Amino acid sequence: MTNTVSPQEQDDTAATWNTLRKVECPFQLYGIDENGFFRPAGDRKQLTGEPLTITELWVHGSLRYGKDDNGREVYLGGLATKFWTAPGVPAGMPAAAADNAPAEDVAAAEDAAVTHDVTAQGSAPRDAAHPHVVAARQALDGLAAATLTDHHDFIEPDEDERRVSGYVIDLRGHGYVAVYWLEEGRPVRRSDRFDGSALDYLANRLTSRGWRTLKLLRSSRCVIAYPPQADAQAAAVFVKGDAIVCTDGVRRTVDGMVPSVPGEPERVIVEGGGTWSADNCRRANLPDVLAAHERANAAAARVAENPAPSNRQWRAALDELGRELEYLKATDSVYRAVAEEGRARAAATAVHADARNFEPLHRLDGTLAGWTFATGYGARDVYGVVTTDAQVAPVGLYEYRITAVRAFLQAEQEADGAV
Repeated sequence: MTNTVSPQEQDDTAATWNTLRKVECPFQLYGIDENGFFRPAGDRKQLTGEPLTITELWVHGSLRYGKDDNGREVYLGGLATKFWTAPGVPAGMPAAAADNAPAEDVAAAEDAAVTHDVTAQGSAPRDAAHPHVVAARQALDGLAAATLTDHHDFIEPDEDERRVSGYVIDLRGHGYVAVYWLEEGRPVRRSDRFDGSALDYLANRLTSRGWRTLKLLRSSRCVIAYPPQADAQAAAVFVKGDAIVCTDGVRRTVDGMVPSVPGEPERVIVEGGGTWSADNCRRANLPDVLAAHERANAAAARVAENPAPSNRQWRAALDELGRELEYLKATDSVYRAVAEEGRARAAATAVHADARNFEPLHRLDGTLAGWTFATGYGARDVYGVVTTDAQVAPVGLYEYRITAVRAFLQAEQEADGAV
């Protein structure tokens, strides 16, 4: 069950409600684990959940991500999103022990901190040696390369970061890269009056060197580019540990590839022993999900910019938007939760046209069961439940929200044979 503690009762953790802009790693982030995904506490008035140690933060586009002490990547929403946080040390080392750490451990930590100042030309230092990044730098030879650290903030660059300009190659998983042009530390948009043409120049340079690039939109902030001869390999070959989504919309983990047979399509082996045609699967690692967000945003901008159902390119953008949103439903837990709530609201209003005041309903183990809603007006308000699979629960309507919740949970337990 989720713990609920008032901020005043939590003085020993020094927990505060704030954005992550100036938070230093490692730190404690409060929330609950739900079906393998961490859901940060979202109530600014009270501290809920258990602390998770976050050891690394980074920004991608307009979104923030982190990594916990087990290496799991955690989605942390937009840059202005606030969380309950507290200063923390790596899991397994209490604060008192950290103060008395051996000198050699302190020295190692200081050496690690120095890596924050390591720079590379044209990419983040962590990506500089990757073959696709090296090949892209060669294709862009002679152009100004931005000098980056691994922690450059593209949304709110500090004073030093605002001095950075030039191209940046961002590694996007297997098979392709995104190339940005920075001015004053920020990526330019193609629609920018003075600097937007830099993206066209980057795209032209890459295509002239044999790279394939996706079509630029007016709202584009980067050039998506595939290196020569990489397209077919990237589409068909997966490696052990890759996350993939197949045609049934289920997210799976790759165990390996079936040995190639001449004339036959490549097949991928998933955990559990099943096999799928590689052509019917799509990689779903974090960089791929981030890229899908960008493609969806670009397609949505194109659709909204100049609605023209008779225009072939407009219809293509609409189709691409639909494909990316379907993909994100299977791969992005936050998007999936928003989509589930949207379908649930529609289902409730289809039955009760005045349904409103939707509030999440969680089971005792913290998993999301659905949403309660109010219908009627004034003293005649009654409450019902709509589930995560967009079904209005048949438990009826009740005068009080808590009564509807209890009736729903009781019905679930009886259906499961727990009562």
